[in-house]
Amino acid sequence: MKKRYLVDNIRRDLDEKMVFIGGARQVGKTSMATYIADNHYKSSDYLNWDVREDRKNIIQAAFKGDAEIILFDEIHKYKDWKNYLKGQFDKHRKDYKILVPEAQDSMFTGGAAIRLWEDTIIIVCTRFPLPNLWERKMILSLSRR
Repeated sequence: MKKRYLVDNIRRDLDEKMVFIGGARQVGKTSMATYIADNHYKSSDYLNWDVREDRKNIIQAAFKGDAEIILFDEIHKYKDWKNYLKGQFDKHRKDYKILVPEAQDSMFTGGAAIRLWEDTIIIVCTRFPLPNLWERKMILSLSRR
């Protein structure tokens, strides 16, 4: 995969934040996420909610012990995905990075992103437009709105 110009920004943000890559279907969100994991981290764990074994590992929070970065694909299909990701980020932010490639219509459509996250905690939410691809970055704080 050709390196996209956002790769360095995503890597920098992963030092402090959980990062979401959003965009339309089939534009390369998962490819970009796996490119980052494969080329910039010694070990990673890719978990896809659509894969039964991965789903079990997600629910049990059973991640590869040596993973420096965890990719959660299709996680929006998990009913309590927002609280789950927030909990994993809060508990393990020093242990590993969290990168989430997601379809634009599943969690990042305009103002819906803010409504979607109203019951969670957001400090930063930025958007970088690309042709059919954009990236959102969110960091969770300790206080509710």
